[in-house]
Amino acid sequence: MNVTNVEVLHAQVAQKHTSSAQLLQLEAKINLFEQAMTIHWYNVSADGIRSEDSFASATVRFEDPAAWQTEWDRVSHLVNGRIEGLSRMATDAPRTSFQRI
Repeated sequence: MNVTNVEVLHAQVAQKHTSSAQLLQLEAKINLFEQAMTIHWYNVSADGIRSEDSFASATVRFEDPAAWQTEWDRVSHLVNGRIEGLSRMATDAPRTSFQRI
């Protein structure tokens, strides 16, 4: 699964009082032809009424894992090389100096 197009329109803040539930509702619609699913997140009031507009959405694409592995095999040396370089810089650099990474 590939989660894409994640969009959060309104941040959600947890309630301070944990004695009552903070309700959310997810709505998912699947398109088998496109092998994708859209998901929308909604707030729900204490009396069970869903807000009209979603506060977040995303698309989930059902893809072939072999294609992901092929791409990772192609670029993994670049990613791993950069991680090693950054780790070396963090270890070797004086603590008081700021360097461009």
